[in-house]
Amino acid sequence: MAELEGNVLRPPGLGPTVTFDPPEELLASTGHGYVQKGGTLAVNGVYRVGEPVIQTGATSAAGDKIWVKSTRALCTGFVRTAVDTTGGQKLANIVLSGTINCNVQALSAGTYNATTKSDLNGNTALKGRYVDHLAYFIF
Repeated sequence: MAELEGNVLRPPGLGPTVTFDPPEELLASTGHGYVQKGGTLAVNGVYRVGEPVIQTGATSAAGDKIWVKSTRALCTGFVRTAVDTTGGQKLANIVLSGTINCNVQALSAGTYNATTKSDLNGNTALKGRYVDHLAYFIF
């Protein structure tokens, strides 16, 4: 209970310091629009922000088509928020088009996204383009 102090303002340097990392954001821009839909993720561990997914022919108990992890070259969408599916199928938001940030952990390939760039530019399902100087993928 000590960490819950309510509306107490402390002078700088006194009291507990709370630090946190903001969650990763997949969308690089919302100004030009994006398409997102809800979907059921298959049980396959943790889906990270930007995890490439593809829809399967299988359906969930609710009748929704199930999304599974995919390679960047074959994917048809990207998971917008991290989801843990170790306990069962979960619902998630899938980005189907827009401008995404390729610097998120699930998409970054280490050296200036060279692998991500070639995989996404070769993807015929998304029909998008990779912007080098921004490390964005527009589809």
